[in-house]
Amino acid sequence: MPFTPNYSVSQTSALNTLLFTDTSSGTFPAVTARRIYLNKIDNSTLVPSGTTTTYIDWPIISGIGDTLTVNVLQKDYSLNIVVNWISGTTDTKAAVNTFTGYTNLALYQLIQKVSATPSILNDTNFYSNLEKCYTELDNANQAQVYFDQYSSQAALDRAYQLLSHQNLYF
Repeated sequence: MPFTPNYSVSQTSALNTLLFTDTSSGTFPAVTARRIYLNKIDNSTLVPSGTTTTYIDWPIISGIGDTLTVNVLQKDYSLNIVVNWISGTTDTKAAVNTFTGYTNLALYQLIQKVSATPSILNDTNFYSNLEKCYTELDNANQAQVYFDQYSSQAALDRAYQLLSHQNLYF
């Protein structure tokens, strides 16, 4: 059965960590290396602190089903993730993935603030900016559906600006 390279990736509850799983199918070739490239919209790559390459090595343990946890996110990103399985040739799987854990957590914390002080909803700036954040989160997810990394990241960046200046907007 021919080898079909594939992976899944998810942001863990730690938020700064991505969990990769090799979900390839077929007969696993004699792979000598597997590499992950986390490409940002400015064409730079995201790698863990201390990494000297533009990629992340993903060790071969048993092949299909291997997992790797990578501590790499300091904020939300939409990334073009490329995984290479290197043997005599290189098999590649690329996909745009958007991670929104930090934005979701910040919005939840604002919801808790509303629960503690319901009158804050009378502040039109608070409520308007809360709506803007939810809209940007929705925009990021909608762009992800169409693999539009640029629009997704732009929406995440707009939400980040609002949420990182809570003293001004909330």
